[in-house]
Amino acid sequence: MSDSQFAKILARVDAAIEADEGGDSARCLQLVGQIELLMATLPDGKNEDSEASFDREAISRSLITMKRKHGAKCGVITEVVRYRRG
Repeated sequence: MSDSQFAKILARVDAAIEADEGGDSARCLQLVGQIELLMATLPDGKNEDSEASFDREAISRSLITMKRKHGAKCGVITEVVRYRRG
C-alpha cells in the first residue's frame, strides 16, 4: 500500500468518525463506503513503511452498521436474520 493510499484511507476514517459523532449518518455512510472501495483496490491491507494494517472484515461490518444506523434515523428498521437447522 502506498503512503498516499494509506493517507487517503486514514483521512476518510477520521472524517467518518467526526461525521458519526456529529450525527451526520449519511456522510459517515458515504465515507465508510469510500474506505471499503479504497481497500478493495489494494492487494493487501499493509502499509509499505510500517506495521499498520486494516481489517477488511471490520470495515465491511462498519459499513453494515452505518447502513442500519442511517436507516434507523430515516425510519427504516432492519433486523439480522440467522437461519439454523433444527
